[in-house]
Amino acid sequence: MRFPSSIRPCALAFVVALACCGREAASPRPQWVIDVYTDAPLPQLGDRLLVELLATDGSPACAGCRRLFGLTAESTWPLSFGIPDDAPATGFRLRVRLFRADHSNAGGGPAGGVPIDVLASLPPTHGGVRRLGLSLFTACAGVASDPSRSLTCDPSTGTLVVKALEDETTPGPLPGSSPEAASTACSRNPKAGMICVEGGLFVRGDDTLPLATTIDIAPSPERLVRVGAFALDSEELTVRQMRALVVAGLVERPLVRSAAAPACTYTTQPGDFEDFPVNCLSHEHAKLACEAQGKRLPTEAEWEYAAGDRDQERRYPWGADPDVCHYAIVGRGRVIGEGGTDPSSICRPVDHEMPLPWGPRPGSDSQDVTALGIRNLGGNMSEWVADAAQAYDGPCSSGPTVLVDPRCDDVKNGLFVARGGSWALLPFFAQTTFRSTYSEDRAPLEVGVRCAETL
Repeated sequence: MRFPSSIRPCALAFVVALACCGREAASPRPQWVIDVYTDAPLPQLGDRLLVELLATDGSPACAGCRRLFGLTAESTWPLSFGIPDDAPATGFRLRVRLFRADHSNAGGGPAGGVPIDVLASLPPTHGGVRRLGLSLFTACAGVASDPSRSLTCDPSTGTLVVKALEDETTPGPLPGSSPEAASTACSRNPKAGMICVEGGLFVRGDDTLPLATTIDIAPSPERLVRVGAFALDSEELTVRQMRALVVAGLVERPLVRSAAAPACTYTTQPGDFEDFPVNCLSHEHAKLACEAQGKRLPTEAEWEYAAGDRDQERRYPWGADPDVCHYAIVGRGRVIGEGGTDPSSICRPVDHEMPLPWGPRPGSDSQDVTALGIRNLGGNMSEWVADAAQAYDGPCSSGPTVLVDPRCDDVKNGLFVARGGSWALLPFFAQTTFRSTYSEDRAPLEVGVRCAETL
């Protein structure tokens, strides 16, 4: 770390120094030795630790009283460092924040996300060495401390309280030991064509990816969400499957493919579109189609959790590779060119000679597959989910630090959410945090359905 120009490093690798070390350090020198623990899953919730020494009013204790640690492995915990006590009468506060490097600001501190932020006063050393323990709990993720009032999160309540560091008598928690982060196994085998998704903890949304269009809901602010175990259809509901429900009298038929509706896939008789995902159905129609199979629509949280490969929180269902056109059925809608409507697609085959087919495709036509084997969450069809449309800072997302199985179904605004990209959308929208909204009575060309089941 950088020390003020009047201070040089002393015998130990101190994180901060408060006075000149011009004389040889006595042994032992008055100091605090801090052991930092966490129960958070790593690196899911953090791979950077910012340590700052503050005065009682919340301002920096000195120009160099901070250090940023890179923590890439659980084996680096607990983190230990010393702070020389050269001004014991002054009183100091220690602020420690755990966050992810991809949520850093220009100064190296956290920007957005759900950092774990602890602020506590340092007790007197009484001229000796005082070993203190400080624990960063998942239950406080996203709750910011208030340095001006010396307040920090109480992990038992999530409220802000005054905290003082105490002598370490026993080791603190181990990374990943948080109850909120524990996996929940499926209690039984899912129905045929469905895949078990074990329950667990993830960060919903993406503060680094703002969306400013009028048709989308921004995927921020981020929140910690825990979902229970569930099963999800491995494929989008097909025309063949929908017709079987219609013939059995369980649901009405969706809008039929015709010259007036050339992108709708449903046909009254078997034909060339049996393995295409069904579309042109309203939110209520999609809900009834799932219920007719003894299933339900997935929640937004379940959908994103499955699409991001659970706690891996991948940017795309297949991983991090940004070559979306290679994996997903996207960018195949008509776009506006210089001469008007251009029937070609944004995504093109490797030879760039012929445009890719306009409209949706059979599910097996893509490599848009998650690690669990769930196909076409990034493209082909966007998919209706159970939740009514509401911003992530709205009432449906209020409550404790960790939201448990959130579902926004009490809002009656006539709008519902669809998740995932589609054949008609640009490649950008294949990202797992993308959200779109439609009125409940619409039957969009680019929206289909995938069903879920609680396990």
